[in-house]
Amino acid sequence: MSLTLLSVVAQHPYDDYQEWWPLGSSFLSMMSEAILAQWTSLVGLTVSVDAVQDIVDEYIPVVYHREARPGLVRAFSATGELAPLQSGEFDALSYGFYRSAYDLLASKFNGSALGSERRKFAVDVGAHFFSSLVKHLELDLPRALKSEADFRCLRSALDEIGEFLLNQGYLRSHFSFHFNVKMTYDGYQIDQREEDFLRLLGRGCAAFGLYEMGHPVILPLRRLSLQYGRRGTASLFSDN
Repeated sequence: MSLTLLSVVAQHPYDDYQEWWPLGSSFLSMMSEAILAQWTSLVGLTVSVDAVQDIVDEYIPVVYHREARPGLVRAFSATGELAPLQSGEFDALSYGFYRSAYDLLASKFNGSALGSERRKFAVDVGAHFFSSLVKHLELDLPRALKSEADFRCLRSALDEIGEFLLNQGYLRSHFSFHFNVKMTYDGYQIDQREEDFLRLLGRGCAAFGLYEMGHPVILPLRRLSLQYGRRGTASLFSDN
C-alpha cells in the first residue's frame, strides 16, 4: 500500500514539533553549502530551486499547518540570508531538496541501484557537512583508535559536536554518545562495555557506539514520507 505525505502526517502528527525554535547561522550556513553542493552536482542546470520551493510549499501546510514563507528556498540558497530560519523551515527545506534529488534519481535508476544512489546522496551531504564542521570546531580527531589517549580524543570530539548541535538548535533537548551498548539491532545481540571498545577493535571485531539525539530538527516522519513519497514512489532513506 502506497502512502501519501498527508496520510503519514495523519498517523504521526508529532505535536512536540509544531512550536518552532530558531537555528544558528553557523549550522545553517554549513548545511546550505553541503546540501546545495550535492544537489547542484546531481541536477545540473535541469532543475531550478523554484521546483524545490513547490515541494516546500506543499510540505509546510501539511506537516506544520501554516503557510510557507515566499522565497524560502532562495533564502536558504543564499547563505547571507539564513539567520531568520526556524526549525520547521529547515526540516521542510531539507525534505524539499532530498525529495527533488530522490525523484530525479528515480528517473535514472531502479531496484537496488536506486537505493544505493539515494544513500550515496545522503552520505555525500553528511560527509560535506562533517568536513566543514571539523574545520569550524577545529576538532582534534585521532588518526587511529589504538590507545586510551586516542579514545579520550574521540570522546572529546564527540562532546564538542554534541554541544555545537545543541547550541545551534539542530537538537532541542540533549545529545549523548555511549560505548556501553546493550541492545538487539537488526537481529544482532550487542552486549558491550565501554572498557571493551578498544579491545574489540584491536582484535579486528566489530565495536559499537550508540548516540541519542533529543528532538532533532528533522522529523522522524521523514523516514516514511521520503520512503513512499507523495505519489507512492518507493525509496530508501533513513535520517537520525
